[in-house]
Amino acid sequence: MAHMRWKPAKAPRAVLALVAVLTLVVLAASAGCARRSNGTIDAPLGQQDDSRAQIINAPDGWRNIMTKCVPFQAGKRLYEARGEQGEPVIVDDPACKG
Repeated sequence: MAHMRWKPAKAPRAVLALVAVLTLVVLAASAGCARRSNGTIDAPLGQQDDSRAQIINAPDGWRNIMTKCVPFQAGKRLYEARGEQGEPVIVDDPACKG
């Protein structure tokens, strides 16, 4: 009995070319999804305030609320709750000089 060697079928060149083109299209399309700088390129930055905020701790020690004067609006104070459950709130505060 003669030993027969198995040979895989050769794919047509058109199929290989199609796979290569589809791979390039997927790579090109997903390249725009990369995050370049944590969202800072989506809008121009005007004035920026890096001053410290006052942190109000709950009894468990977590930083639950941040507050500070709004630096570019005299008489306004910002409160922001920690986490996703809170939205920033701006209130009148005559102590804030702006």
